[in-house]
Amino acid sequence: MISAEEWFDQFLISFADDDKVRKAYGQMAATHGPRMTTKRWTALMLGFLQRMGEKMDYEISGEMLNVDMVWKKGRIVQVAIEHENDGDDVKGVVDDEVEKLQLVDCPLKVLITYIVAKKRKHRYFNETLHQLVDAVLDRISAKPMTSEFLLLVCPWRNAEIPEDQWWIAHKFSPSVKVVELFRPPIGYS
Repeated sequence: MISAEEWFDQFLISFADDDKVRKAYGQMAATHGPRMTTKRWTALMLGFLQRMGEKMDYEISGEMLNVDMVWKKGRIVQVAIEHENDGDDVKGVVDDEVEKLQLVDCPLKVLITYIVAKKRKHRYFNETLHQLVDAVLDRISAKPMTSEFLLLVCPWRNAEIPEDQWWIAHKFSPSVKVVELFRPPIGYS
């Protein structure tokens, strides 16, 4: 069984090594040149996650158990993954994506989403992130769980420079509730 921390570490390593997905990330916020659509980005990310899972010796199934992807060892689901482009819609993400993940019985549930911080009011990203974390915690607390839940959030701000891309991860667990696994420098909001 893989922990949320181990999964996140492998995600960061795999993302850094995948030139195709990093280049596409840069196209998401491009103001000139080819622009990446959210539909195409989702397909690229799901392909990336599949390659990552296969590299880690999981069997991958897409659109199973009403979630975007599950990773299995043998016939046992170990990881359930949901990918949602519109993290700005906190209520929608919690009511739909978190709800779907809660219905899957597995040790690790992962939600990947994005907040569009570009051209918004100062501190928009931080405020929306805190609303999302609080809403996920409230939803998970309402239905006690025995598995870990990993929330990965990425801002689209500064996406023109793929090396400037970063992820924020929060681990929710029955014993600790919520722990922030990675936070970029304070000046980046």
